[in-house]
Amino acid sequence: MISFPGPALLDRSILRSMGQAYLLIAATMFLLMIVEHLPRLLSLARDIDRTALFIGESLASLFPEYLGLGLVVALFLSTALTFRRMALTSELEIWSAAGVSDFRLLRVPIILGCATAILVLGVRLYAQPLGETNLQRIGEQARAGDYGLGLPPKDILTPSENVTLTFDHVDRRAGRFEGVFAQVDNAIIVAQSGSAGVDRQDQLLLTLRDGVVLKRKGVDERERTAFRVLSLAIPRRGARAADPVANVLDQRDLIQLMHLVRAAPMAGERSAAKAAIHGRLAMGAFTILLPFLGFVLGTPPLRESSAFGIFAGLILIAGYVRASAGIEGSLAAVSLAANGLILSGFAAATVLLFRLHSRMGRGFIDRFAGRLLARMTRRLNTRRQKAEMRSEVQRSCARDEAQQIDPEQSRDQIEQSRGEQRLAVLGEYEEPDDGRSGGGQADHLEEDRAH
Repeated sequence: MISFPGPALLDRSILRSMGQAYLLIAATMFLLMIVEHLPRLLSLARDIDRTALFIGESLASLFPEYLGLGLVVALFLSTALTFRRMALTSELEIWSAAGVSDFRLLRVPIILGCATAILVLGVRLYAQPLGETNLQRIGEQARAGDYGLGLPPKDILTPSENVTLTFDHVDRRAGRFEGVFAQVDNAIIVAQSGSAGVDRQDQLLLTLRDGVVLKRKGVDERERTAFRVLSLAIPRRGARAADPVANVLDQRDLIQLMHLVRAAPMAGERSAAKAAIHGRLAMGAFTILLPFLGFVLGTPPLRESSAFGIFAGLILIAGYVRASAGIEGSLAAVSLAANGLILSGFAAATVLLFRLHSRMGRGFIDRFAGRLLARMTRRLNTRRQKAEMRSEVQRSCARDEAQQIDPEQSRDQIEQSRGEQRLAVLGEYEEPDDGRSGGGQADHLEEDRAH
């Protein structure tokens, strides 16, 4: 009698495989998003002295946003890859022969999906707004010069066409430089110390202390003015465009959004707050559908190893994320109906795919995609062969046209070619008569007559 392993072993195997893939994919998604946003952070930190600190704190503030999307992709891919591995190693056939249903196979992925949905809701409702608030604060501190400005001492700097600046010493910790000399238009400024920052328009903000301003009034006459504090805003060469103002709703958690819904004075603000709440809650509900999609789209056909279904699932996830963002941006007034429509559409598609999986067998999407790809390949090959045949015919016609004979010389050339052919035939079939052949024939005739 054959004894199959118990259901507990199945759960442990699926949990171990999914857990490893889950953590690895989430970490990979985080690294990919860092690579995507790192050039922008480096561009923002081009004039900052403490670049590593600025980039590190910025990435830490962006971590909840990366985590919210990475968990969704990790749940789908870990489910799909786990059941793909089980299908390729024939484990699914073994458990099916033991009477284990598809819903029993999905028990661990469903539990992990519910836990992921709760985690995604916590990240999007509380952690991500906190990260956006910290990111806004870091940007303001960078513009104020708290991270220092990468201005080298004892160099002549020309931040603008009519401004020249130099200083003797820089105190990195205090964010202050000493021994300042500046020339702005026709004025010369000398100060004992100063600090600098960058505003939203990417202008260099200089705050000088304890100095003198010298202005030329005539040929040999200058006006001298002492000051305690002097502020200058200097537009810089090649200044980058000002960053767009961050969406304030991204910095509001669930409690603050609900307060806006009740107490916001403008109807547009209330609608935008409702759209933000609906979008975040809908993302949590969408996460619960991913284990079913991963199971249906991840299992390949029997004795095949294609992965068209996994690619289709990633496209569906990206489409839902884009659609949800579009609803918050342009359909805020009808966000509840729009999110409900999209979510119900994805749920209906998931149920339909699961039923087709039960009726048509696993990997039906891969089979359909494989047939479609094979048909397209045959058509492309047929078109390529026809194009090659047409090009060969064109080349042959071109060679025939190049080898055409002139009508005035055609008769002489034809006669000459016929004569050459006649000589070739005579030389091949006629034997030379040197007298010996004739005598030999006479001898044979006499021998015949004697017989």
